[in-house]
Amino acid sequence: MNKTMIFPEFGLFLLIIFFGCKLQVTPETALEAYLNNNDNSFTWELKESHDVNGLKLYNLLVTSQKWREYTWRHQVAVIVPEEIKYDGALLFITGGSNKDEMPNWKKPDDGNIRMMGLIAQKNSAVTAVVFQVPNQPLFGDLTEDEIISLTLHNYRNDKDLTWPLLFPMVKSAVRAMDAVQAFSQEKLTHKINRFLVSGASKRGWTTWLTGASDQRVEAIAPMVIDMLNMPKSISYHVEAWGDYSIQIQDYVNLGIAQDVNTPDGQEITTMVDPFSYREKLTMPKFIFNGTNDEYWPADAIKHYIGEIP
Repeated sequence: MNKTMIFPEFGLFLLIIFFGCKLQVTPETALEAYLNNNDNSFTWELKESHDVNGLKLYNLLVTSQKWREYTWRHQVAVIVPEEIKYDGALLFITGGSNKDEMPNWKKPDDGNIRMMGLIAQKNSAVTAVVFQVPNQPLFGDLTEDEIISLTLHNYRNDKDLTWPLLFPMVKSAVRAMDAVQAFSQEKLTHKINRFLVSGASKRGWTTWLTGASDQRVEAIAPMVIDMLNMPKSISYHVEAWGDYSIQIQDYVNLGIAQDVNTPDGQEITTMVDPFSYREKLTMPKFIFNGTNDEYWPADAIKHYIGEIP
């Protein structure tokens, strides 16, 4: 028997098995796989700067990714105080709109920019706002929950693990952090090493998932997204109110809310429910919920608060 022939072939077989298993994407690994999909479209450039109430405002144009047929671009506003005392920065994720794949630009008096300016000034720290998360409208004139629900519905139809809109939304935040770090190092000669990430509603959802996905995130402050542990939280609508909230009608129309406990629904939960990533959510959290939030029953937090680190 020629062992010199057998062992190389056996070794090659083992390598094929090893890399085949390693590259297999499942609902459990789909978000990580999307964030590390070797998309090389990321760029940033400084478009303009302003002096605003003793602060310096820099507006960056950031290309975060190519998702399906769309190239996502964002305005990232970086607010810099006169003195920077920390190597951390606050990233606030918010919405906006695009036209012809370019962001509709926010002015220096935008409410989010002004709010982040006050925080930068008070804390002597860099703050930033990433707009256009998600890029929208998409697929015609769809926005916000219309797009998210459609992409989850499309996943159920064809099992393409890149469909969930939350994935490119998270990548938008990741690339915004990349841009803030690069800009700060290059233009301010100041190194940013860590981030507090925050956002509201769908951007709060993005905040949770970004915290679970990026080690630079040392704290999170998700706002008004009281839906972790989705199977229990969504079913609780019917238990508490007798029906689903009208605010999640886009998901009801496509059967996503009703199917949350089915095998398809469990796969979606695995991919986009922050509760599925709770072992990674070890950082400090400041959770903002609204007692008059029509999206969720006021006590929905009981379904997850005791089980996240």
